[in-house]
Amino acid sequence: MKVKEDVGRERTKILIPTNFTGHAAIAGDYALRMLEGLPCTCLLETVYMPPRGSAGTLIKIADILMREAAEGLRKEREAMEFGHPGIQVQTKAEEGDAASVIGGSMKKEKADLLVIGHNSHVKKFLSRIIESPDTWPALLVPNKHYEAPPKSALCVCSPECGQSGLNDTVAAVEKRIEGRARKIHFAENEPPEALKKQIETSLRKNSTDMVIFKVAKRSEFEGIIRTHLLDEIILKYPVLLLSC
Repeated sequence: MKVKEDVGRERTKILIPTNFTGHAAIAGDYALRMLEGLPCTCLLETVYMPPRGSAGTLIKIADILMREAAEGLRKEREAMEFGHPGIQVQTKAEEGDAASVIGGSMKKEKADLLVIGHNSHVKKFLSRIIESPDTWPALLVPNKHYEAPPKSALCVCSPECGQSGLNDTVAAVEKRIEGRARKIHFAENEPPEALKKQIETSLRKNSTDMVIFKVAKRSEFEGIIRTHLLDEIILKYPVLLLSC
């Protein structure tokens, strides 16, 4: 679906962490299909942590890791630019703890959306992103092949959530899929097991390309997601985590 570019509109910025396993490329492609028509800039970022050792050895290892990171970022940038002509791709490599660095980059770069590709195993990095609404909106994409942007979705939302807490990019994405999205409203004091069963029933009975969790800040629903009670669903489908 193409959308006419608004005159004077600021470019959407999406942040895509990468460890050069190929997961980031799949997730980035999925996000760009979803955002097609919006003026968009991608920031590919990798984070590395040199092993502990003597000072001299550590400096040499850090230099090697930086060179390897630069080469990996160059290849992924070229692949993304080739697959999406006209897209602007920036790259960045930093040393440190991955989840902390990426969380900081979301704020420093004023990114509209964090896009994470992952495999079926719960990694420490992914777990910390789910636990940290400060890094939302986040799009989590399983490592599968997707031929088209999402055509159907399930939106699970807090009843008090509207459009007001969403940035323009996320609001535009939600508007695109609104007519094809089924909705489940979370009821306060609803047992997590009952909510999970309701979601799984809907997913089983209907074709679903994406699941959207739209939660009110510091709500009971947010707590259910942060404590990983819905990870079985979150890790199976492309999932958009929104906090409003």
